[in-house]
Amino acid sequence: VDYVLTHTPPRHIGLEMFPRERDDPHYADPTAGKLDIVCRRIAFKRWFFGHMHFNCVIQSDPRFVALFDKAVRLGDPKIEGEDMLPKRGEICPTRAQRRSVMR
Repeated sequence: VDYVLTHTPPRHIGLEMFPRERDDPHYADPTAGKLDIVCRRIAFKRWFFGHMHFNCVIQSDPRFVALFDKAVRLGDPKIEGEDMLPKRGEICPTRAQRRSVMR
């Protein structure tokens, strides 16, 4: 599999982005749990998701990319070089940080 496109990220990625929500019952997303299973069963180059509403490459596993208002052309060789992706050093903001910006 070259690319996986989902709305929600696998649960382990969502919890990495928002570790304080590990015990939050509102985060018990059954889709994210099922995507964890899919993630373990397939090999892929990139996994794109948009649920988080911002752009960033996940630090611990750059195959995972959160996209919100940025478009990438699948199959473009620049994706592999990450020229078209958010910068890897870009820090994924916490939910509280995003809320404070929106106020």
